[in-house]
Amino acid sequence: ARGRDDSPARMEPRFASTFGTRIVIADDNPDMRAYLHELLSPYYAVESVSDGEAALRAIQRERPELVLSDIVMPRLDGFGLIKAMRANTWLQSVPVILLSSRAGKEFRVGGLDAGADDYVAKPFSSRELVARVGALIEREQLRRTAEQRLRNAFMKAPGFIVILEGPEHRYVFVNDATVELFGDRQMMGRTVKEAVPELESQGILGLLDGVIQTGQRFKASAM
Repeated sequence: ARGRDDSPARMEPRFASTFGTRIVIADDNPDMRAYLHELLSPYYAVESVSDGEAALRAIQRERPELVLSDIVMPRLDGFGLIKAMRANTWLQSVPVILLSSRAGKEFRVGGLDAGADDYVAKPFSSRELVARVGALIEREQLRRTAEQRLRNAFMKAPGFIVILEGPEHRYVFVNDATVELFGDRQMMGRTVKEAVPELESQGILGLLDGVIQTGQRFKASAM
């Protein structure tokens, strides 16, 4: 099934900032895959593949701005593809639109619950699809810009600021003041235990474990 209309789908000028970015399309139907490629390639650098495993390889090789995926595919379906992406720190924020021939609220909710950012039922309007693609890429660009501004503010803050990720407490951000305090520790990408092992004997790792396990904030102040 192709789109509900055959009229040319033009991307709105407001999405011009998204043009030229990379999109990966995954669909095992060659006609649909070709149609989607034809629809989006005037605006984006599109790579089309025939199943979820090929899509995952393409995404890992070069991070895209958006993934457009069918749900039912051989080897790795759309849900499995999303699960693999969300488990990867580098890929987990990439927007995903799921395409499916199954319409209805329950299927849409199921797709969103699986981690998709949007769900489009086939047959779809080509105009609507290109607008959804542009809007999602624009949203992700705005999110990254806001995140970078916050990181820049944190970097120059006079206090010690770090951002840790996961139950292993891995450093994903360290500001200048913290680097100056600990010296050449090479903290980024390493766990607290690896980079600053002396904190374990001070009970800091136990406090961090408690925050992860309970979700409760820990606040302390120097006396």
